[in-house]
This record gives sequence, structure tokens and C-alpha cells, in this order.
Amino acid sequence: MHKIHKIVTVLIVLSILSIGVAPVFAQGVAEIGVFEDLTIPLNERVEVPIEIRNVQDLYAVDVTISFNPAILTVEDAEPNKAGVQPGLGTFLDAGMTLYNEVDNQRGLVRFVMSQINPSEGKSGDGILLVLYFVGKQAGSTQIVVENAEFSDRYGVAIEVEGVDAEIEVNQDAVLAAATPIPVQDQGEILVIETFTPTPTIMATLRPVMTATPQPSSEEKPEEQAAIPENDQQAEEEDKMDNPAKPEEGERAEAKNNYYWWLLALPLIIGAAFWAFHQRRKSENNEEKGE
Repeated sequence: MHKIHKIVTVLIVLSILSIGVAPVFAQGVAEIGVFEDLTIPLNERVEVPIEIRNVQDLYAVDVTISFNPAILTVEDAEPNKAGVQPGLGTFLDAGMTLYNEVDNQRGLVRFVMSQINPSEGKSGDGILLVLYFVGKQAGSTQIVVENAEFSDRYGVAIEVEGVDAEIEVNQDAVLAAATPIPVQDQGEILVIETFTPTPTIMATLRPVMTATPQPSSEEKPEEQAAIPENDQQAEEEDKMDNPAKPEEGERAEAKNNYYWWLLALPLIIGAAFWAFHQRRKSENNEEKGE
């Protein structure tokens, strides 16, 4: 669970939450996935909900779902954005999102998101995502929850299990009439671009270690001690101009702090942008009301 703790810590802390003492609740195991097998027509778009059940105080999620890309493909919920996005259901409030994408080549859906203040944790049942599947060819495929990690607003992991289902694509199947599943406006989702240092950057940032010349074992103590006075003075001045480097532990801590702020900076900017956007939206609504 280390991964969800790191993700949730970054998302929640930078959401400017007012966190007190985390309350403790007893709950059963939450579930996420597709809860019934389906038969769909060939070349027809079908809405498939990714549901959450029996959860308490859910605030952040990290979910990966797989399917057979030879049988199914996913249509984009937001054509105006690059890539293919799933539809965001109504169970969680739109918040900070690290991943919200579908890879139709590999047959993977990745969604990592946290609500932000003042949103409260969500409990019960609801729809997290809506996938717009289209049958590419006749056959069947499993919709598998490869990974699911939940957290409350305090970063405490919530026990969760994935529920898998089978979707059969049949050219003789009849598309049943259904009410469209409500989804949220994709424009409300604040997408945070993740930063991954390249090997070149990592090499540039790595501290340069210089070896201190060691006296030869063949040198006699008298020869080592016989340093001209001018050389001694030059050595002392060099020490004053170039103070001793920090110990290894201090260097590692400084580097870790640098990487933390390197990651935190775009998130802080994103949080400020979202707050400004919400304020402008509120002002526009007030002007329309007048």
C-alpha cells in the first residue's frame, strides 16, 4: 500500500485540508468493479459502470482495470482533450487527478484521484467511472480490476476488493434501451501533470563527489609533516573559501527535500489555479443571478 499512501499524501496535503485527529470507523471490505456479466452487440456503444459498494469515508482512489483490446475499445468521454478519458461518475466530487486515461492499445484504464477541501468523504454505494465500450469483434473478455487502493481524507488505507465480470460481444445481441448514466463535467476535473525526472536530469542533480588525495604509504611521517609555511597558509585559506561538505546523510536529506519540492511545485500551482477557477465561476454565477 506504499504507493497509495504517497499519492494520497501529495494530493491531500496540497489540497489545503484542515486535518485534525482522524476518527476511527469500523467497516466491512469495500468492493469496486463491474458487478454483472454483459452481452453487447457488435459495433454498438454501451455504457458500463465501474461501481463502488460498501465503502465508508472514501476520499482518494487508485484504480487500474484491464480488458481485451482485440474484443473491446473505449470511446473518449472528452473528445476536446488529448487522449481517451473515462467518464467520471457522480459518487466522488471532481478533484485533483493524477491519472485519468484509457490505453486502447494495451487494454488498460488508469484512474488516480483525490477529492479536495471542502469535499467530505463518501460512504455507501455509487458509480466511480463510466466506460463507453464498443464491441470490435465477436468474442468475450474479462473486465478485471488489476489494482484498487482506497484511502480516507487522512491518508488511511481502506480495505477494498476488485470484482471482475465478463463482457460478450455477439453480433446477434440486441441493444437494450437504457437511461444514460449521469457523469460529471470533465472540465471540473483538475488534472495534475506528473513529473518523472529523466536520467539526464538525475545525473545533473546528483552531487559531485571528489576524492581527497591520500598520502602514499611510502612517504615517511617526517616528509608528511614537513609542509612549507606558505603551503600551510594556502591550505588554511582554501578551507575558509571552501568549507567542508556536508556529511552523506545531510546530502541525501537535501536531495530528497529538493525532489519533494520539485514534485510539489506543480501541484501547488494546480491547487491555486483550481481555487481561482472556482472563485471566478462563483462570481459569474452571482452576476448571472443579479
